[in-house]
Amino acid sequence: MLRLFVFIIFIALTGCALNNNKLADFNYSLKNRNYAQAAVRLERCADFGRDSKKCQNLLNELKSSDLLLVGAIQKYHEEQIKKLQQEKEKNRVNALRKSNNPWDKLSLALDIQAGVVEKAYPEEDSRLIEQAFFSFGKCAKQTNPSCMTQYAQMILYGMSILPPEEKKSAREKALYWLNLSARYGNENARRLLITLEENIPTPDLSMESLQKAAISIARDDLEAMKEAERRQSYYNSQMLQETNQANFISSMNYFFPKTVNCTTNSLGAYTYTNCQ
Repeated sequence: MLRLFVFIIFIALTGCALNNNKLADFNYSLKNRNYAQAAVRLERCADFGRDSKKCQNLLNELKSSDLLLVGAIQKYHEEQIKKLQQEKEKNRVNALRKSNNPWDKLSLALDIQAGVVEKAYPEEDSRLIEQAFFSFGKCAKQTNPSCMTQYAQMILYGMSILPPEEKKSAREKALYWLNLSARYGNENARRLLITLEENIPTPDLSMESLQKAAISIARDDLEAMKEAERRQSYYNSQMLQETNQANFISSMNYFFPKTVNCTTNSLGAYTYTNCQ
């Protein structure tokens, strides 16, 4: 009698577990894009089980469309994927807007200029590029080769609309950071110097940098530096595209000339001061 009771309980629990998995089975079929199988599993789920009401409501909704059930399920799945992608993109953009990281600001600005993200206000891309520019300057002074190169790149874009006497000073600043970055072994800086037809300095500081890194910098920080260089290469390739380049230069025009002529900007300094 006791064995029979235990057996009945076992069957009941097993059946309950199977019933509870019917919605999961349907979702698994969706994930694998097996819509014919998903249709069968949805109908089974709607018949009985813990989620039968939920499955029945979805089944009724799908059957109310002009499509056959398999086609309706496929359309439903594609719409769900689209919603998830939109939500993911919304979260990404919100995170970028909250970030103080200059790479994130630059990424968001380029996405706006490429038409991937809508502006939150009319001059958002220009303001982001301005903020990123001054942040890269601070980062460059902290001996970060990737920041040095990115800062120099932005100066070179900004100086295109300067009068000759100011353009020379701006180019000197850009070359200073490119040469220093190249001495730390930054490949992006070396490539940019070649493009500018400048001499490539010996990477005499790279060993010193690696030795310090081995002693005091965690592996995660080294990976972050490598990732920064990868991002830098990507952003620069984006900015070199004709339309993007015009937009980026336009954004630099928004603030850079005023920065160059800023009265509190120290003569001979290698970074510009935001003194508007």
